[in-house]
Amino acid sequence: MNKKKLCISLLFTILFYTTFVCAQSDSDTDPNRWAKVKSWKGTFTFTSGPQDDVTITSDPQFITTSTARVTLDGNFVLDQKDTTVSDLYKWNGQGQVSGSIYVLLETKAIDGSSDCITETKDAQSLAPLENTPGYSLQWDNGGGDKGKYFFETGIFMIKDIVTQTCNGTTYPPLYQDWTIGGATTISWLTLPASGYNITGDAVALFNGANNGHFHWDLEPAEFNPAPSTCAFESAVHDTEKLNILRAMRDSIANSRDGVELIYLYYSNVSEITKTILSDAELRNKFTELIINNINHGQELIIAGETTITCETMQEVISFLNKLKANGSPKLNKHIEWMLKGIEDSSLLDSFGVRVQ
Repeated sequence: MNKKKLCISLLFTILFYTTFVCAQSDSDTDPNRWAKVKSWKGTFTFTSGPQDDVTITSDPQFITTSTARVTLDGNFVLDQKDTTVSDLYKWNGQGQVSGSIYVLLETKAIDGSSDCITETKDAQSLAPLENTPGYSLQWDNGGGDKGKYFFETGIFMIKDIVTQTCNGTTYPPLYQDWTIGGATTISWLTLPASGYNITGDAVALFNGANNGHFHWDLEPAEFNPAPSTCAFESAVHDTEKLNILRAMRDSIANSRDGVELIYLYYSNVSEITKTILSDAELRNKFTELIINNINHGQELIIAGETTITCETMQEVISFLNKLKANGSPKLNKHIEWMLKGIEDSSLLDSFGVRVQ
């Protein structure tokens, strides 16, 4: 294999890979970068411990003590993107939870006439909560909470056993599904200044008495495909023709001017693509030039040379001048180099192109 072709192919790979990775890096500070995320994955914990035990004396005749020992671990995927509401992105999905719950509620009459204890605990070690809907992440991109997010889980419906002893009498156990109600960020929170990792904590009453500590950690599972950064891909949606153009690119890489031209193209590719896409006349002319002259590209690949008409060459020059009229100083300098190489035929000769 030609070493120069190999080096150029490697250069293309590095250029495209770098562009793709930078779009997702931890240093990305684009406030609209969240729109790039196609789906999310994450984990969370929901706990309540000794520090959350409470004694309630709101009723002057009774004292109620609520003890909670809750440990839940969950994971989820948000792979249903909804952008139907203006300025609001929403990703919906499903999750699953495992863990244990134990809540003891004791109510005593101050005069000693009554003492009731209700114990609620999970009926099995793993909570039967798999592929449960209700998980969602919302990003406000233009409303009253612009730049903020709101995350919530699905409900925690746990199969549990409830036993009650009141004034010395123990009642038969009751088996039921206990709905805690899920967890949320409580309010809209500010998104991180950079990167795509979203993590945080919130504390709220989960059963009307005890606090629940909610911790979440989200990261992108998949990004939307990056928009084309190649002018040729933007103008021609034909895989066969694009493959010919790529092969022709590799062919001209055998010459010094070819390497220079390829380098100049990729150093200006974003501006070239943007200019062509924003100008219908320029875009149509570019597409027309490619389609009408694809056979010359095939000849260059097979024979290493081709002959084009003077009229075709004038069309190319006209296109370059129109592109130059809309270009930056940097792009215009590089177009001037191309036009000079066409005028004195040095650039064309190095590629094996003859003008009839």
